[in-house]
Amino acid sequence: KFSALGVSHSLYPALPYRPVCEIPLYYPFTLLSVDSILTVVSCILTEKRIVFLSSSISLLTPVIESFFAFILPFTWRHTYIPVLPSKMTDYISAPGTFIMGCHSRVEEQIDELCPDGIVTVSLDEGTVVMDREPPAPLPSDAVDLFKSRFGNFPKPFDLQTALPSFLDAEEESRAREKHATQLDAAIRAAFVEMLALIFGNVNTFCGFDSVQSVVCTLGGRFL
Repeated sequence: KFSALGVSHSLYPALPYRPVCEIPLYYPFTLLSVDSILTVVSCILTEKRIVFLSSSISLLTPVIESFFAFILPFTWRHTYIPVLPSKMTDYISAPGTFIMGCHSRVEEQIDELCPDGIVTVSLDEGTVVMDREPPAPLPSDAVDLFKSRFGNFPKPFDLQTALPSFLDAEEESRAREKHATQLDAAIRAAFVEMLALIFGNVNTFCGFDSVQSVVCTLGGRFL
């Protein structure tokens, strides 16, 4: 266990349905709209070439790792470089599917290297830009379900309008940690429900009888 910015984090053994490090999952929601987040999720599920840009390098890894948590129990099996050094930007022109994080100052260089076929997620501007045709949209009923759950998410601790008074820093730290755990659980549950709704009837097309139960069982294990 370790603490950062008043929030306690835990390291776990590597398991296919649980990340090694628990990262607060609300970061993307402070930088992107819900529609943009769902677009990025769709791009990840359809294995697009994605570049995350930010003027704050420290944001890239937690944001990208949050998106990997959003798609559990699915996992990203392609190239992943959370922070690509500026001197290695030409790696983006390599063939294949990937997710990379870069400083926003190399955006023009990326446009020159890859004029098309790249999904650019700007964390500074809160935009998702696709040079080619966008991925197939997520089913509308799944999107509506997620947005209804999103409306019930507790606000991030520092954005609450009425914070309780604390006797000391340790009490505030415990309250902050408890709130972060509740918020993460709500976010995970919303994505599990959405993915279960999208893929729950895949057995109809593949001939398997237990796909929905597998999705729900795995979801319950990492919630």
